[in-house]
Amino acid sequence: MQSGLPYTALVSSDLNGDGNNRNERAPGFSRNSFNMPASYSLDPRVTRTIKIHEKVSVQLIGEAFNVLNHSNFTAVRTTFYSVSAGKLVPQTTGITAFGVPTAANVAAQGNVGRVLQLAAKIMF
Repeated sequence: MQSGLPYTALVSSDLNGDGNNRNERAPGFSRNSFNMPASYSLDPRVTRTIKIHEKVSVQLIGEAFNVLNHSNFTAVRTTFYSVSAGKLVPQTTGITAFGVPTAANVAAQGNVGRVLQLAAKIMF
């Protein structure tokens, strides 16, 4: 489990004219004043070693990935204001709204949901 990563509200334009619009913090907000949703995953592994002979053993393995089947968001829209006709316009609705998730890790194995894996390993 992990608490959501912090992010900063930004303005889409280069307000101070330095050629970099990725550091234009929205007026009235401090740096990292918002957090993405928390991330959590459960990927258990169970093993059992069975000794067959003095130098030979078998290891039985059971693993599960994405047991909780939860999407963990890795990015959100950080543009709080855009500039239109010289005025700041809040981004509050639709898919361009501030804080809307833009990327997620759905499962360790891709978009396949829960995955179970069984194995047997012979060690000699």
